[in-house]
Amino acid sequence: MISDLEIMTSANNYRAWMYRRLAPFIGQRILEVGAGIGNFTEVLLGRELVVPTDKYQKCVNYLKRRLNDCPIAAVLQLDLEKPEDANLDRFSFDTVVCLNVLEHVKDDLRALSFMRTVLEPGGRLVLQVPAFQFLYGSVDRAIGHYR
Repeated sequence: MISDLEIMTSANNYRAWMYRRLAPFIGQRILEVGAGIGNFTEVLLGRELVVPTDKYQKCVNYLKRRLNDCPIAAVLQLDLEKPEDANLDRFSFDTVVCLNVLEHVKDDLRALSFMRTVLEPGGRLVLQVPAFQFLYGSVDRAIGHYR
């Protein structure tokens, strides 16, 4: 049986399509919020700096192993419920990438405000969230979505 993890790591066409759509808006110094195991991170590695983050220590550990030999990647733990703990002041990001993460955060306005504070003037937030609140249901509640 194929696991969900194996399905997403092999979703090359989807990842390439998503990157082509977003690439014109992504700069050179990127904070990736909610990188998970780094599937999208891989397509960002041609940039100057990539800081993939995740809330969960298991994902952070996996990312560190996966990106161990990559000199432009600095993997960090970031919980959007307590973003001040991340200590991102040493970076100057021109882009924050946040794909399918914000629906998992209780205080989404605080998270968005935080993302704004880590961006250099003129920086961009590349954000993907679910489209319609009326689609929210029991599966969303079960997997920890707030909206």
